[in-house]
Amino acid sequence: MKLLIADDHAMFRTAVSDGLGVLLGAGTQVLEAEDYDGVDAQLRANPDTEVVLLDLIMPGFANFDGLAALVRDFPAIPFLVVSGSSQSRYQVEAVRRGARGYIVKCQPLSVLAQIVRIVRDGGTYVSASALDPSLAPSADAGSPRPIALQPGGEPQAEAAESPLRSARLTEREQQILACLARGASNKQIARDLGITDTTVKVHLRMIFKKLGVSNRTQAAFFARERLPAVA
Repeated sequence: MKLLIADDHAMFRTAVSDGLGVLLGAGTQVLEAEDYDGVDAQLRANPDTEVVLLDLIMPGFANFDGLAALVRDFPAIPFLVVSGSSQSRYQVEAVRRGARGYIVKCQPLSVLAQIVRIVRDGGTYVSASALDPSLAPSADAGSPRPIALQPGGEPQAEAAESPLRSARLTEREQQILACLARGASNKQIARDLGITDTTVKVHLRMIFKKLGVSNRTQAAFFARERLPAVA
């Protein structure tokens, strides 16, 4: 597996690189970058990068705008935000800007390794509090419990959305969306439903179009609230 760790703290990059090298096994290649230009240069030189672990606060990095720019320029590469903040609004915003996952830096490396595999295989990953604000910890309760993406309601501020979000899906599309909301990868969906990976991709494109979303993570966020049949 080829990863890129983008963080402006050299000690953090080294610790994560060494730890993931052990946890992910032989053959793991870890690239590093310390600023926005470094991320851009590494990805252009290594288009086969499978996951990017991205800190949003780095030199030359415009936070969420920088994330959105990278997602736009490298749409085939999944970005996993690794941040020091556990605030739900940051996690939701990262997902809306195209991140395929969000993990807080206080989590163990073993959890990070699991999330990297999920994101690499086409799944998504955020904390429980990002999906349901009622699950957010109190000020003295520590960091939120990270979980694989489950069906969750959209933020209250998004209550009045385009009618496309409530468009009716076919039975097969609803099945695929339900799997997607559970965090399943394309391969897992294909295996569970007895169809091919290509068929899954075709259905996903149609689902995104009907729901008016741009990626699988946004579709999963809206699944339960707008399409309760898949919850």
